[in-house]
Amino acid sequence: MSETNHATAVPRFHVEVRRTSELMARAEAHGQTLDLAIKGGDPSLGFTAPEALLASFGACILSGITRDAAERGLQSDHAEVVFDGVKHIDPLGIDPLAYRVIIHSPESAAALQDLYHRATTDGAATNALLHGLKPTGELVIKPAGADVPAGAARSRSPRRPGRPPRARRAGANTTQANDQTQRNARGHDQSRSQDPDQGRK
Repeated sequence: MSETNHATAVPRFHVEVRRTSELMARAEAHGQTLDLAIKGGDPSLGFTAPEALLASFGACILSGITRDAAERGLQSDHAEVVFDGVKHIDPLGIDPLAYRVIIHSPESAAALQDLYHRATTDGAATNALLHGLKPTGELVIKPAGADVPAGAARSRSPRRPGRPPRARRAGANTTQANDQTQRNARGHDQSRSQDPDQGRK
């Protein structure tokens, strides 16, 4: 999927990916959206990041096959790319990774082999993956109270450790009991001072 066109302005890519929950993220580009799972290992949530990467690779290959077949006048009734990979743990990655390009066509094997070679070795996404994309990045820090874009989700902060509620209630009850004891003692002393014969009874 070659994006370069010297007759017009060179296309640029602008993609924004926002977390929408603790489980999902949403990618947006030119008015289109793609929901992605950010909690790994749960296929029920949708495409994970590695799966989305492979899908982009496959779409780039199919774009090349479709374009080149049309330019060369080759008949291609159906085309698909099937990936099979294994998640590598340390370091994280995909290894091994294998794919098959399936083309339904009455054309000769030689013509289709050349079509396959062109589509799997040249393209914007294909070249980025095969030759090692080296992006530059930066961290942008905003205040915790700053407005969050619509649809984005805040991450819940863990509760700060403190004294257990029961311990606080027990302490409060003890203080109240001590205050009541002191008030009773003062009341008893006052009653004795008001009755001079109390000690002789």
